[in-house]
Amino acid sequence: MTMSYKKTNNDKFKELKINNGNFGEYSCYEIILERLNNMLNYSISRYSKVIFIRFDLRFPEGYRTNGRNYEVSNLTKRLKEQSNYKNYGLQLTWVREQSTTKHQHYHCIALVDGNKVRNAKSFLDKISITWNKVLKTPGARGLVHYCINDISGQPGTLIRRPSPKADHQTRIEQEKTFQSTFNQCFRWASYLAKENQKDNTPFGLRRFGGTQFK
Repeated sequence: MTMSYKKTNNDKFKELKINNGNFGEYSCYEIILERLNNMLNYSISRYSKVIFIRFDLRFPEGYRTNGRNYEVSNLTKRLKEQSNYKNYGLQLTWVREQSTTKHQHYHCIALVDGNKVRNAKSFLDKISITWNKVLKTPGARGLVHYCINDISGQPGTLIRRPSPKADHQTRIEQEKTFQSTFNQCFRWASYLAKENQKDNTPFGLRRFGGTQFK
């Protein structure tokens, strides 16, 4: 069933660069780009520091799934409950993709309050443990892929808002750094919006989802 959402081959969305391939060969769904942009802006409006985290979810060999999105929805619910308890402001978007392999897989973006969560790898370790609990596969390894930032070499990127207390010159520099980091994260996140492998999703199932912005 083909997704009926509007697609774009442009290299920008709302003046933000997106990953549409070296020659514009990839189409991206605008509704997913819109959600990612809104999620980033929502988190940044709430917290002076936001950690941007990219990860992928897979199923173990031989795992029996009904092909729906129960597991990723369960994971999102558990992570949100943990976030509400510890107050680290989790926002999450997932997209479903499936090639010719038996199981679907998911690409995900998580945003958390950088004043509460200081270490992206430790947070990803918690996601991995929670995913194993959802799948009832304790001790399984490699089912959560930690995506590494090409520039920093780390599994997370800190987005820091300019300080209102900074002097004029310092604030100009902070604005540049903030905008550059935001743009880099949005371009990285835009990979989730690509059309490829989403049209194999069975009719009636959601191709993307996540937390509500509240």
